[in-house]
Amino acid sequence: MSDEKNSVLSDEENNPLPVEPELSLSDAPEEPAAKKPRVKSRFLQFLLIWLAVLLVIGAVTCFMLYRYAAVYEQTRPEKPMEQLMESMSKDDWLDKAAPTASSYLTEFEDADALFRQYYNSSLREQDLSFRKSLSQSDETLSTFVVMARNTSLYNVVFRARTDKKPGFGMHYWELESISVCDFTSHLDSVRVEIEAPAGQTVTLNGVPVSDSYCTGDVPCPEMTELEGRFENVPVFRQYTVEAMYGNVTAADENGNELVPEFDTALNRICYRVSPERYSLVIAAPEDVTVRICGADLLPQDVTSRSPGIFEGFGAYTLGNEWSTLEYSVSGLYTKPAVEAFDQNGVKLSPIVTDSGKFLFYHANDPSLQEMVTPYVQAYFDAYMDYSMNPLTLARLQKLWEHTLFGTRLNRYFRDSAEGMMFASTTEVSFEDLTFSNFCPVGENSFFCTIQYKANFNAQSWYENYSYDLANGYEMYFVKSGAKWVAAEMFSFS
Repeated sequence: MSDEKNSVLSDEENNPLPVEPELSLSDAPEEPAAKKPRVKSRFLQFLLIWLAVLLVIGAVTCFMLYRYAAVYEQTRPEKPMEQLMESMSKDDWLDKAAPTASSYLTEFEDADALFRQYYNSSLREQDLSFRKSLSQSDETLSTFVVMARNTSLYNVVFRARTDKKPGFGMHYWELESISVCDFTSHLDSVRVEIEAPAGQTVTLNGVPVSDSYCTGDVPCPEMTELEGRFENVPVFRQYTVEAMYGNVTAADENGNELVPEFDTALNRICYRVSPERYSLVIAAPEDVTVRICGADLLPQDVTSRSPGIFEGFGAYTLGNEWSTLEYSVSGLYTKPAVEAFDQNGVKLSPIVTDSGKFLFYHANDPSLQEMVTPYVQAYFDAYMDYSMNPLTLARLQKLWEHTLFGTRLNRYFRDSAEGMMFASTTEVSFEDLTFSNFCPVGENSFFCTIQYKANFNAQSWYENYSYDLANGYEMYFVKSGAKWVAAEMFSFS
């Protein structure tokens, strides 16, 4: 027993009981094989869903790309431009664009006709093409240039429509304008200069040249020294048109065509208006100041000096007479405004003859006029009665009574008597009769003027006729005894 017990103990000691090992997470038993197919099914579902999403996204993307391509194709500005090119002939383009050519030329030329001439002579046979002008285009504006060969002819502008939206930020287009490109660089040009008196209108090709073309004032050509002293010295105004391409004609304000002067070195045409130049003759006593346009006439302006009506009457004038100065002025650009003043500064009124001559006399002396007018009237009545009727001794005798014996005037009436025997009887109806400019010449003589305007009705043995006449005379009267008689008579010249 003991041996068995020992044997058992020794076996237990020698062969201890097995120790149960510790468990860890890694040592956990695996899922039963039946659960693995379920995991794979979920992953497959995920893949299928993701694929479906991708397919949907791809389909939508393809649809949007297709839609975008369709919209892009429909909204390309090149498309209406191509349609325009197909639908319009060369003449259509020309008729549509030519009227806009005026933007490159002045108003003095027919730009439409000039562009047509240029196109038909140089580019008519060339095919038309187009290109887009990127520099003149943006999101809402598309500009194309129609060309013939390598020459730009027309600008075509399309503007984005606002009434219809195709989407994608794109636009449909509508034609805004067709215009001519700047064609002037292909033409020969000339610079045009015109000189004309300030205030006068000139025309180029029938169109008035405005002040906007004025480039300054230049001196009047061949201006007189006298006119250079005027208060307002006249000038010529210069007008410049930098470039003209067709025919050029210039005219003054009266429509008279101006003669061109060509300067080939400077490629320039010059025109100068030759305006009406004014001239006049003025006669005035030497102590009267005569003024033209504010400039006093000086001794150097006198063209003649004469004793006038007082010549040969020194015994009566006794040094109180005056010389008459005559001024002959010509070549004035300014219409002359004539004034005269006596030594006291009194402004004198002129007598202007039919020939335009200005006659100035001393201021009228009213007291002298009142005293001597009856003698002037008596002489004038006798003179007209003698001049308007056949000669009778009574008429001649009466005229002599009012004329100083031995003078040139007295002899004239004596010498003309024979011719007056056959004079026609003439009736006179005065519209105006004026005795004026009375001025004493010492104590025994005076000066005056007679002016009249009348209708004359003459009757001869074979006809009757009427006529109007305006005339005037310078008169010199001297005292003879107790009365005043005519010593000399000058008709206004």
